[in-house]
Amino acid sequence: MGRRTVQQDGELNTKIGLACIVLLTLAAPVAAKEPIHIGHDVVLTKASPACAKRSEFDALVELAERRDAAGFADYMASHDCPVLNAGTAALYEDQAFSGRAMCIRRPGDSNCFWIPAAAVQKAAQALPAPRF
Repeated sequence: MGRRTVQQDGELNTKIGLACIVLLTLAAPVAAKEPIHIGHDVVLTKASPACAKRSEFDALVELAERRDAAGFADYMASHDCPVLNAGTAALYEDQAFSGRAMCIRRPGDSNCFWIPAAAVQKAAQALPAPRF
């Protein structure tokens, strides 16, 4: 086995940090907020790992809940599970039966990505023009 580079160690540390984000996002109590329904425009309120397949997202969550940082990092690297940045706008397309996960599609994407439902909020509606 070869030695790891500083860059590789930094990437692993970043992915370990993401495991903590997933844990905190899923474990956080759901605050009362405006209901979000399928078809609504949404925005990510925090960066979140996302997976193209629900089964991949469920496996990622399981690794995070077990606090398996190495497994989490390896899984993200070997599956279609990018990190979506806070502020990402998307369309809410589907939800898991548990309500803890939702699938969102970003503009220009053909498929949706599964993320923790607690990581999004309904996009702000444009204010109506003032009437004089």
